[in-house]
Amino acid sequence: MKKSIFTILILITFCNSQHIIDCVGSSITGNGYPGYTNKLMIDNGYVWRVYNFGVPGAGVVQNAYKDTSVYDEVISRKAERIVLLLGANDWRWYSAANQGGKDKWESEYKNLVNEFMNFSTVVLGYLIHRVSIKGNDVTLANATMDEMNVIINEIASDYGLTIIDFKTAIGTNPAHFWTSDGLHPNSLGSELMGIAAYEHFKEYYYLSIDDEYWQAIEDYDNQKPSLFNGCSF
Repeated sequence: MKKSIFTILILITFCNSQHIIDCVGSSITGNGYPGYTNKLMIDNGYVWRVYNFGVPGAGVVQNAYKDTSVYDEVISRKAERIVLLLGANDWRWYSAANQGGKDKWESEYKNLVNEFMNFSTVVLGYLIHRVSIKGNDVTLANATMDEMNVIINEIASDYGLTIIDFKTAIGTNPAHFWTSDGLHPNSLGSELMGIAAYEHFKEYYYLSIDDEYWQAIEDYDNQKPSLFNGCSF
């Protein structure tokens, strides 16, 4: 069968073949790593599109993400994949909390995961380290977030979820962070995080649609009734 460009254009025109990944988080997400992941998807021919739903200052408990209007929008969109990178803004509260407070953080994190799992495949993200915090103990902050990452890892194991290792991807090189605060990724840091997300989806999820396209084209050319991405031929 001749795989004509014309036939491919017919398929693209009549089938809404885009798949959606929504990235939930704080300003670390809002800084832009989803944009880099989206660019890599486009540049490499994938139909997945990545959207940024980072809310500056949002946390799991502190300035809870679930209380924002953006949360409601994410719920209404029902994306096929959700990346959850949230908790860095909770560290002061978490580190000073008694065990009951830490249990609450874990409980609220699980509530978010459960809500998203009602309609989406959820991918968790490890919290990144900081290279400096003005007027605060960066060692304590990073140790606290490592403790939170342990909980995130346990939740992923219990729920059968995968994790993007943003922490390793960005590292602790000051060149990857804003010099003004040492905690927000700059463009290079966000790019490294975006690459990590892209590589994760390539490894754990089937993103290529080549075989499906060619099978659909075969069926179309042979006038066989079939379903492809919800479209009948």
